[in-house]
Amino acid sequence: MTTFVTVLTAIAILTGLAGIVIPVLPGVLLIWLAALLWGFAAGLTPWWPLAAIITPVYAAGIVLQGLIPGQQMKRAGIPSSTLLLGVAGGIAGFFIIPVVGFIAGFITGVWAAEAARVGLADSWPSARHALRAAAVSYGLEFATGLTIAVVWAVFAARLLLAS
Repeated sequence: MTTFVTVLTAIAILTGLAGIVIPVLPGVLLIWLAALLWGFAAGLTPWWPLAAIITPVYAAGIVLQGLIPGQQMKRAGIPSSTLLLGVAGGIAGFFIIPVVGFIAGFITGVWAAEAARVGLADSWPSARHALRAAAVSYGLEFATGLTIAVVWAVFAARLLLAS
């Protein structure tokens, strides 16, 4: 039973990692939930050390994913109104172009807002900053998911080797 639950959890975690790259699938939330549920279902006794490690990693990853790219764009002089229009463009892009639409829409929204604010020629640097911020956000999300997956793998290996 433990091996079966572990294999199902590994599939869920791999799906979560793929979901970070392909935004249609669930990402870090799926990885975190799968690892926690595995702790219960596989009979990890005690399960709380796993939860005590991966929950702060998950929370820190979510916070940093929103905080760091936003600060980078603020330092570049991009105002909050531009960021909001970028997010609106990202949401629209998500529905127009599946998979990569959010990123394309976010960058297009930032570019359009900056073109209206500072002119067409001066809007490209802001669009480049938006692209860098999106890359940092995805990098942080992937690092968070991978960290949780590695911690889970250590616990899973320990449990499987002990049985």
